[in-house]
Amino acid sequence: MRPGECEFAYISGAGGEPLSSSWTRGATPIMLGPIHPTDITFDTRVYNGEYLYLRGDSSVGTGKLSAAGIPYFKDGQSILDHGPGTLWEEGAPRIHYPLLIPPNPTTTMSI
Repeated sequence: MRPGECEFAYISGAGGEPLSSSWTRGATPIMLGPIHPTDITFDTRVYNGEYLYLRGDSSVGTGKLSAAGIPYFKDGQSILDHGPGTLWEEGAPRIHYPLLIPPNPTTTMSI
C-alpha cells in the first residue's frame, strides 16, 4: 500500500509485543480507525463522528469522536488513555499509525 491508502492503526503492547488472542483479554482493542491520511488524528468525516475498533476476540466496537478527533471510550476517557481505572491500566499501548501522505502545499486531496 502507498501512504494514505490505509486509515487504520494497530495496537501493540508497551514494548511493541503483539496483542495476540493468547496475550490479550477478548475485549482489548487491537486495531482502530479511521486515522486521517495526512496526520495522526482520527478522521471525524468518515463515519459521521465515530470510530471503529477491532477487539482481540474478533468483535468490532464503535465509539464517538470529539470535534478535535479524540476517541472517547467510556466515562469521558479516550481509548488511548492509560493508568489506573483505564482500559490499559498501567501499561501504555503502542499505536502503530498507517503511512501518511506527506504534506505538499501545491496539491490538494479529497476523500
